Amino acid sequence: MNDQRRESAVLDSHVHFWDPRGGISYPWLRDVPALDAPFTPDDFALFRPADTSVISVEAGRADEHAAAEIEWVRDTARRHPWLVGAVAHVRLEDPAGHRPRQRALRRLAGRGNVVVKLSGLATELPVSTPRAEVVRLLREALELFGAERCLYGSDWPVMTRQPPNIKGLKCSA
Repeated sequence: MNDQRRESAVLDSHVHFWDPRGGISYPWLRDVPALDAPFTPDDFALFRPADTSVISVEAGRADEHAAAEIEWVRDTARRHPWLVGAVAHVRLEDPAGHRPRQRALRRLAGRGNVVVKLSGLATELPVSTPRAEVVRLLREALELFGAERCLYGSDWPVMTRQPPNIKGLKCSA
C-alpha cells in the first residue's frame, strides 16, 4: 500500500482522468464539449484538496482502447503518489424500479469485504430527480453498508457540470 494513502485524511474514490490527444478515444466526450479536453492528474493537482488521495475510475473509453487506458493510468500513478488505485465503473441502477437494485445491494452489503462508492448521484441521476430521492439513496447505502464501508467520490471533472438541484447536498453519518 502506498504510504501517502495511510497519511491522507480523505480518499476520493471517484476521479476521472483522460487525455484524448494521447490516442485513447472517449466517444461520449463529443456530446459534452465542456469536457472534451484533457483532464489529467496535473490538472487535478490544482483542484485537489491537500491531504487527499484519489482512486481513478475508468472514463468511458472506446472498448478497443481498454489496455491503453490501463497503461496510461499506471504510468500516471508513478508520477503522482496521491493516485493510489484504479477501478472500473459498475452501474447498479434499475430504471424500471428499485427492487432488483436493492436486492443486489443487500447481497453485496452482506459481504464484509465490499465497500460502496457514493458518487455520481449528481451526474448519473436525471436533473429532475427530487432532492429527497437523492437523500433516500444515500441513506439506503449508509444503512446497508454502515458509514465505515461507504467511500466518498467527487466524480471530477464530470461533477463540475452537476445539476443545480443536487449542488451543495451535505450528508453526515
